[in-house]
Order: sequence, then structure tokens, then C-alpha cells
Amino acid sequence: MRRWLLIAVGLVCACGARSDLLVRHDRGADAGADAGDAAVDASGIPCGTELCTGGAYCCSLDRCASQGTCCSDEDCDEGLSCVDGGCAVVDLGCGLDELLVDPNPPNLMILLDRSGSMADRVVDVGAALEGGTKWEVAERAIRSVIPGYDGEVRFGLMMFPMWPGFDDWCQPGAIDVELGDGTSELILDAVAGSGPGGGTPIATSLRSLGEYQGLADPTRRNLVLFISDGGESCDADPIEEVRQMVARTPSIALHVVGFGGEFDEALLAEIARMSGTERPTEPPYYVAQDRAELSNALGAIVASIAPCGFTLSVIPPVPEDVWVVLDEATAVARDQTHLDGWDHEPESNVLTFYGPACDLVKTNTHRVRVIIGCAR
Repeated sequence: MRRWLLIAVGLVCACGARSDLLVRHDRGADAGADAGDAAVDASGIPCGTELCTGGAYCCSLDRCASQGTCCSDEDCDEGLSCVDGGCAVVDLGCGLDELLVDPNPPNLMILLDRSGSMADRVVDVGAALEGGTKWEVAERAIRSVIPGYDGEVRFGLMMFPMWPGFDDWCQPGAIDVELGDGTSELILDAVAGSGPGGGTPIATSLRSLGEYQGLADPTRRNLVLFISDGGESCDADPIEEVRQMVARTPSIALHVVGFGGEFDEALLAEIARMSGTERPTEPPYYVAQDRAELSNALGAIVASIAPCGFTLSVIPPVPEDVWVVLDEATAVARDQTHLDGWDHEPESNVLTFYGPACDLVKTNTHRVRVIIGCAR
């Protein structure tokens, strides 16, 4: 399980003495980038009348400075000031405070095909005697992935069709495990206690999920992980159901895995594209033929949706006075186009990272600081 990220929140308070949130500025990356220039040789980095050695960099005043220090504001990212030789978020007199805030885990409903064809045998590549049925392989793949993300993703489970115990092979699935925190063991037990049989009522099962209130949470992302080895067999239109799921508020996006060799390629591709979850390669959804490929696909999908959103305990009173810093002194810009950076939704009070900034946060190796108030 990944560790929680720290969010530092500066709150607007009564004006008082100036204070600084000092953060180191690491120039190692800049120096490394400069090392390829023709002007730089093994003896050091040219800087004014001297050479910078030992990892030092040439600061804005043309003198050598140690990593983690600065000579002027020009050595700091936008929004940071050089204070006593270090880059800092400067309080202009309103005071700064720090709070711990937990990430905002997304909802992920696993929609698992348990139609009769899931009883067909799968032969693992390179392990002919360890294949088992598609159902058994799916159970092992799910078991290998989701327990490691308890606390980061709110899992739920729907298996379809409603089988066994129903004469109607096209009975849509029902919620087997409600979305929630720490549900992985319940999901593993439910899958282990079930088995394949019946038809493939994809459309009506999607309709049930579209009406499920657990996927109507406006404060977090609402997602479905759809795993199927076939196509619609119950005379209904899955695409229309997906269209309605995507169009609703809040929307529901589907991540798609085709398992085995007999799934409906056109259907799965259209679902992925409509949901905006398509892969940059063809096909635009994940394909798995054995246990290893299915585990890899599930792992990649779950890792990709790890939290990039953070609920703040206080709504920023002045939206323009918000500063976000990663690690020691890497400022992240606000981006209302949601391509690369962060944005804040006042109604839900969730601050969310997007694009490459989100990718950095999801590695859980970066300290996240959100400064709110009259800072520079």
C-alpha cells in the first residue's frame, strides 16, 4: 500500500508578523542538463570568473551556489522568493499554517463477466499445466492486484448475469459488493464463491450500474472496470447505456479489458473511446489471453486511477491566492484546461492534479504542499 501524501494548507488569518515557509531549491537537474553543453567540461561549470564544482550550480548572480540554495528570486520557481539563501513561499502578513489532508480515493466498480463461456479453459503462455478456466484465471488475477490498493481506491463488485439460481440467462447483474473502503477481501470472497453460467447481458448490467447511487458521488471520480470474454447476447444495446453513463452528472467512465479470444472487438473499442479511457495503441482497450496478461492489465488500470484529488478542509476564500508546490520547491501552475497542472472545484472543495502533474503525484514519491493565503 502506498503512503499518504502530505498537503500543507496555509489559511487566511488575522494579519501579523511576516513568516516564511522555507523550501529548498534543488538545482541538480539544471546542472545535469547543462552538463551536455560544449562549454562544460569535466573540471566544472563555467560561472562568471570561476568554475562550479562538487554539484554546485551557477546562480543568477553569476556565482557558484550549493544545491538547495538561491542567490535571488530568479533562481526560484514562479511563486517562490529567495529568503536567506533558500526558496520560500513568503507570507505577506496574513499567516500560514499546515494541515494533513488525505487523498480523495476514486470509486471503481469491477464489472465481471461470469457468462457460461468463462468456464472455457485458458492455457497460460509458457505454463500449459497452470491455465485453468477463464473464471479461475480471472479470480487469481483479481486476487493479485486489488488488495494492494485498499485505501487508495474504493472498490465494489458486480458479476453478471445473475447466476446461478435464475432460469433467465439474461438476468442482469446485481451489486455483489458495495463500493467502499477496504472491500478487497469481500470481493475476493464473492468471486471465489461464484462461478460461470448463463448469457452475457452487458447492456442491462450497465444500465443497473448507471442507476446505482454509489457511482453518483460528486466529490470523487466514478469508474467501472469492465472485464468480458464475449459480446452482448441478450438483444440490447450496450452503446446506448454507455452513452448515458458518460453523459450523466457526475459521469461514469469505463476501463475495458477483453479477456480470451472471442470478445466483441468493435464493442469494446467503442466503449473505451466513448469513455475517454482509450489507449494510445490499437486496440484502444486492454487485451489479455492468460493470467499474467490479465494481472498486468488490471494492475495498469488500477495504478492509473490512483488518487490525484485531495479534499481540502477549508474552501480557499480567495481562489487566486492558492500556491501548489511539489517536493522542496517545484511550483505547479493552475491549469483550468486540465491538461497539466492543478485546479480546484469549490463545490466539492477538491483540488485535483491533471496530466503529467497527476502522474508525478501518483508515484507517491513527491511531497505535496498547498499554500492558501496572501503568499508570494
